[in-house]
Amino acid sequence: MVLVGTPLLGSQLAHHLRRGILSGELEPDAHLKEVRVAETYGVSRGPVREALRELERDGMVYSASQGYRVSALTRADIEEVYSIRFMVESMGIEAAQSAGVDWGRLTSLARELLVAAQEGDQERFATLDMEFHRHFCEVGGGKRLQTIWGTVEPTLRALFEINPLPAEGLVASAEEHLLLCRYLEAGSGQWREILKKHLDGAGERFLHSLEQRSIRREAT
Repeated sequence: MVLVGTPLLGSQLAHHLRRGILSGELEPDAHLKEVRVAETYGVSRGPVREALRELERDGMVYSASQGYRVSALTRADIEEVYSIRFMVESMGIEAAQSAGVDWGRLTSLARELLVAAQEGDQERFATLDMEFHRHFCEVGGGKRLQTIWGTVEPTLRALFEINPLPAEGLVASAEEHLLLCRYLEAGSGQWREILKKHLDGAGERFLHSLEQRSIRREAT
């Protein structure tokens, strides 16, 4: 798969490889050699090294003889990602509430999400969804909280892209975002329950997909 056009940066290549790993296109223990990856994607070895180091940091690959190998993703791995996500977003919300942050921008994002959902614009929805949840860390979190979010966001974005919601699911998700905004604006503590339900649903959707791929792989 040679990608033409603007040369890929390491982070962009990491995104392509991350999607391949999460989708099962790159199977567990697949050998990733710098030279072969560079030839496949039509890039120099510099971006490949950068991408593989990023994926190693995220636990997607591990160092092996003459390169890297793809890590086997387990249910526990995905549950950990979503547990970290809930913790980070909750801490951001709590800090923002203590500081008396105005949630107007968040509500605007939720409304834009609903429009994207109604139009069936998956790419726009994914971008807005990440911006919405990142907002908690930006308005309520310090540098450390934002750094932690930055380590999980690429995985969350890739998960969404390879497991897109159906049209009705997009609208339901957007409505959950709006409901969360209403509770936050009202100062209600029920935001935590809504956020937990929302994130648990997203995590379970991917876990189901992961388990189905595992079943198909074992059957072949």
